[in-house]
Amino acid sequence: MRAAERSFGSRRFFLIHCALGVILLFLLGGLVRRQILQHLFFVAQERRQNTRRVITAAPRGEIYDRHGQLLVCNRPSYALQLCLTNLRHEFRSECVRRLNEHAAQGKSADIQELRCAARLHVVQSYMDQVNALIGRREKISPKCLERHFWQKRLLPLRLFSDLSEREYAILVEKLPPNFPLRPYTDSARYYPYGELACHVLGYAVSTQELDDEGILDDTLLTFKPFGQTGRAGVELAQDSTLRGENGGEIWSVDPAGFQRELLEHQEAAPGKDLHLSLDRGLQLVAEEALEDRCGSAVLLEIATGEILVMASRPGYDLNRLTPFIRPETFREIEEQGAWFNRALQGLFPPSSTFKILVATALLRGKYIDWRDTVDCPGFSQIGDRKFHCDSRHSHGKINLFDAITRSCNVFFIEKTRSVGIRPLAAEARRFGLDQPTGIDLPYETRHMLIPTPEWKQRRGFGPWLGGDTANTTIGQGYTLVTPLQMACFIASVARGKTQTRPSILHDPTQHRRSVDQEAEDIGLSPTDHAQLLRALESVVLTGTGKRAASEALLIAGKTGTAQVWLQGRKRNVAWFVGFAPPDAPEVAVAIELQEQDDEDSFYGGKETAPIAKTLLEAYFLSSQGS
Repeated sequence: MRAAERSFGSRRFFLIHCALGVILLFLLGGLVRRQILQHLFFVAQERRQNTRRVITAAPRGEIYDRHGQLLVCNRPSYALQLCLTNLRHEFRSECVRRLNEHAAQGKSADIQELRCAARLHVVQSYMDQVNALIGRREKISPKCLERHFWQKRLLPLRLFSDLSEREYAILVEKLPPNFPLRPYTDSARYYPYGELACHVLGYAVSTQELDDEGILDDTLLTFKPFGQTGRAGVELAQDSTLRGENGGEIWSVDPAGFQRELLEHQEAAPGKDLHLSLDRGLQLVAEEALEDRCGSAVLLEIATGEILVMASRPGYDLNRLTPFIRPETFREIEEQGAWFNRALQGLFPPSSTFKILVATALLRGKYIDWRDTVDCPGFSQIGDRKFHCDSRHSHGKINLFDAITRSCNVFFIEKTRSVGIRPLAAEARRFGLDQPTGIDLPYETRHMLIPTPEWKQRRGFGPWLGGDTANTTIGQGYTLVTPLQMACFIASVARGKTQTRPSILHDPTQHRRSVDQEAEDIGLSPTDHAQLLRALESVVLTGTGKRAASEALLIAGKTGTAQVWLQGRKRNVAWFVGFAPPDAPEVAVAIELQEQDDEDSFYGGKETAPIAKTLLEAYFLSSQGS
């Protein structure tokens, strides 16, 4: 009996030891897991809790024209910041004072509300000191203060961001050293010529959209101060190049989130400078020639496709948009329609400039030759509709050369009656008029239109009629193109190719790029091509484009006047496309003007041809000077 009891006791003792052993092993395993296997995890957690990362923006690169003339640079922007880290004791003292006041008055207090009120009081007291020094009456927004305190207390609070040089100098002189208020010099974009090339250059604004990839440590809570980010034009298209590589700092912080010690620092690398293909002098000539009329002008190098001029009116002063766009400024520009870059976003019927393409299609398809004639009574009858020539006078018997020179609608309408729309649409697609040019600028429209019977049916406009072909033949109807497209088109015709890809960038360290390999041959015989260029030269010498004639050089081109509906009224859109010199084309130009009210009277030969003349003369004069 006693032996059985001793045996049972031994087993029970053994089981207890086993249970204790299992428990000890479990605890030891947990200890090993926590202290060894998860050591790096807890170290990272501690680091994340006790350290913060602050991104520092890199200075943006500058922008120059093709001759090295400065177009965009950085200017100092003066601000005043308040370091909240230095105000912790003041926040606490003010909160205690308010709490004691409530207690003395027997009032219950919401401690969170008291803390907010204390912070607001302390910050406003510092702001009042500044107001007294520079003669302002600024107030801090409670909402902005609380948002900054809870989300970005590691960063200084910007109280003033638009200080003048005088105000900045006063604060630098009057504020004592090691004071929580710190004058601060930031950078903002500066556009020396205001409105010049505003749609091409675009603008940059202060935002917190800073790239922090690869800066110091990407596992930490990160604060991003304001930096400059492109919002339009080259500033947007080349933002990654201009922005450079941001730097950063890593700070240790106390439990309240205030900075304690700088642990690491990485300098920002400035952005790269850009050289544009624009010519500042020619751009100024174009914008002055457009005056305050609504229109656009494009001038490009035929051999390279580089844009020398891209002007769009109305415009706006770029310096009003940086570092911030005020709501009233935005509304003013929007009401004027000035955000709109007409050169690559405006869609207009090409009018009689389209006859160059029609002539090319008819010659290439062997539908006509230069000896063919048509008897022009001043109009063509298609069904119950009359299509008049611009002058509404009879041209009599006229051939292709004279039809181009005098812009005879009847000749082209009669010659395309039996041909139909398909060869014309195919030719327009071959020249790329149905798609964007691919220029290295943002927001180029994709809604250009070369109509076909299938397109008209899909839109529910009914079957294709003879009048539709006639309208398309003379550049009216549904056809829509941009001024940039027409500049590329006339450049292609001048060099005997089908497409010209434009570029706004210029690399002065390399040879000029050639666009010849990017397009096929125009498809005309050398004789036909030479005759077409001579006909376009005749337009300026004796035809509808005589106001583009220059004593200084020979110019070839084509005028046009289209009609569009604007706010319920029919308005003219005047065109001139051309190139110079005709025997060895160097540059191509496209000018577009649109009537805005009843006082305007715009026609291609009257309004746009003189602008083209002025711009081409300026180009060759500057070329001779250089």
